[in-house]
Amino acid sequence: MARKIMPCQRASTIRILEAKQNVYSAIIGEKVCMKIGDGSWSPSRREWTLNQWP
Repeated sequence: MARKIMPCQRASTIRILEAKQNVYSAIIGEKVCMKIGDGSWSPSRREWTLNQWP
């Protein structure tokens, strides 16, 4: 769903911010910031807003 709202494509850049056993975070195309895992992490830039998809 995020790909449709914030147009990320297969050629979009990916910048990995953190990769640990319990958390993985990345910025995709400088448009989407995502976190996977149960570890604690949040983006540091103030302009990011939190959206949760089902």
